Amino acid sequence: MIYDNTIKKGFILIICILVHHFPCCSSSGNDDLQRSEESYNNAAEKPTSHTCSSTSNSIDGNNNYEKECSTASPSTISSSNNGNSEIYQPQQCRLYMAESSIPGAGVGIFTSLDIKEGDLIGEAEILIPIMGWIDGHDDWLVHDVQWDTSLDGRLNYDSKDAPSIFYPGFGAQINCHMGLNNVWHKLPKYDSINLHRRSDPGVGAFTPWHDIPNVAKRRIQAGEELFVNYGEHWFKRREKLLGPIPFSEDYESADATMEDCMQSYQHATWKHLSDEVRNESWINVVADIKHEKIRMALPKSYKDLKEAHGVGSARYSLYGKNSLRTQEWFDENAFCMDNLYMQASKIPQAGRGVFVKHFIATGSIISPFPVLQLNKDLFVIHDTNNGSTSNYQLLTNYAFAHPDSNVVLLPYNALVNGINHDGVNPNAEIRWSESNLNRKDYLEMNGEGVLKQGFGLLMELVALRDLQPDEEVLISYGD
Repeated sequence: MIYDNTIKKGFILIICILVHHFPCCSSSGNDDLQRSEESYNNAAEKPTSHTCSSTSNSIDGNNNYEKECSTASPSTISSSNNGNSEIYQPQQCRLYMAESSIPGAGVGIFTSLDIKEGDLIGEAEILIPIMGWIDGHDDWLVHDVQWDTSLDGRLNYDSKDAPSIFYPGFGAQINCHMGLNNVWHKLPKYDSINLHRRSDPGVGAFTPWHDIPNVAKRRIQAGEELFVNYGEHWFKRREKLLGPIPFSEDYESADATMEDCMQSYQHATWKHLSDEVRNESWINVVADIKHEKIRMALPKSYKDLKEAHGVGSARYSLYGKNSLRTQEWFDENAFCMDNLYMQASKIPQAGRGVFVKHFIATGSIISPFPVLQLNKDLFVIHDTNNGSTSNYQLLTNYAFAHPDSNVVLLPYNALVNGINHDGVNPNAEIRWSESNLNRKDYLEMNGEGVLKQGFGLLMELVALRDLQPDEEVLISYGD
């Protein structure tokens, strides 16, 4: 049944975890990484410049372009090393969650410090396999954030049907900008934390896939939003909804065109001409470009050309240097995402747990976490041979629900997903965020209404008492 009261009341009064036992997974082999249904195997082509003349050559723009992830041995800016807080030297929050610099993209993750190419970013995270979806449910929110098994070829051995992967932290929270992608992932680890699959009942209740590192593909400036490559196909499948989106090669061609024109405008032929004449010339150049996505990537006036040429067409698409956030802006508008790490829980059979890196005062927000509102029925695994119900998705153990509601709330913050239960003496609780980032209007809807909405719900993990460094965070799952 669908809970008759509002979603706000339904999930704040009672919060419980749905726990089931799952079969363990086997593993072998490995593969390259990629977002669900995407391909990154196409070679880059030399960018095309559209020259400053009355006509311009068109390009077909069908060549896919992806940079390779750095294979250098990374140093780290991660604020802990396998959870060892003695290495952690708290100076300032390194990662923040705030409104994305991409208009309409919801929340994003930003760095407050410069990051070198090859550095690890944040904490290594978990992967949760998804198996045996029912056909006809392509519109639910997980489909926009899931990845395919090329994250690691061993994941194909989790099921006879190729599973997809829920990658709840950087894999779901980070947005994509095809001209500014700066984060990639390396291979995860696979183990059950010394629990035996035949004798320890807790093994099947948590994912064995963990410690997938997030790596800087290039130098990242302090204040930049982090972006990961979803792949061109992700955008092509959603073009009716999102409209055309410039890809990497489109921004490169736009940059080459701007460079050619700016050099031409410095030539003696142009030096004596007014900005008005140059503006008319530039408008003609843009209009003569046949490829729509390259036109989209270019500034529309000579005045804007001068700014875009300085920062590049991709950065200009996000309002140039204004997209780089300051520490003052973070202090006023963002949540710190740098307070937690994951390692083996101190609770027997619980798998991994979540710990604080440093002292957290009573009442402080330990971490924000967006949630996906999902239909509980879709957590059921159906036998692909006869359609019968066989079990529940492992995702069930990482979600919140109310027993009288058909709505499940699935956090997409990898560390919050791993928090364990203490029904007697919890040291933290979850609550709806009062931030403007939270779609509070959703909270006044009933279950059926909220399931029809898109992204936008935000919760917070809050300390019930002072937390000491390396203390495990525990919440009550409810009665």
